[in-house]
Amino acid sequence: MSADPYASPETSAAPSTPPPIAQKPSRLIVFGILHIVGAVIGFGGLIVNFAQGDPKDAFVKVLEQPGMNATFNQEALNALDRIVKYNQPLVIGSFIVAVFLLLSGIGLLKSTTWSLTFSNIYSALSLILKAIILVLAVVVLLPAYNEFFDLVTGMEPSKQEKIRIMMIGGLFFPLIIVIYPILSCILLNKKIVKDHLGVS
Repeated sequence: MSADPYASPETSAAPSTPPPIAQKPSRLIVFGILHIVGAVIGFGGLIVNFAQGDPKDAFVKVLEQPGMNATFNQEALNALDRIVKYNQPLVIGSFIVAVFLLLSGIGLLKSTTWSLTFSNIYSALSLILKAIILVLAVVVLLPAYNEFFDLVTGMEPSKQEKIRIMMIGGLFFPLIIVIYPILSCILLNKKIVKDHLGVS
């Protein structure tokens, strides 16, 4: 039987295309890697801290090296006790921050829904810890170091000033890296990241 020449031609259905796969935002990969690297560095610093033992003893060993010619009495060492008192709480705080940093970094690379929450917790804890360190540095640690060096005798002024600057620089180092948790919090809470992770 011949086909009807007047019949309208059959239209073939357009092939269905699969929905596009959502691409992972590059900032998830970048901050995921940076979080993990930062956590590893943090844990490494904590391991070195434990390996050195009492920070006061480690500090005294530096001053007892050949060429230092430093002489100090018990009164000078007592000034360092105020510094040692705060070392353990700061180490514990740093450990907690590093744990959240590591977990959130792994979560960001895997695009888990909880990774953003953990990263925000890291940012908050990191900023709080840095603020505490800054207050302690100004109120307690810096005066204690100054009192100690005022009681040290026999050391060349240039060497003493060099060590003093190094110690003060170490106290205020957190101010230099405070930008990272702030950037992390701002850039990871953008809509593109939340939509990809499926969080509100």
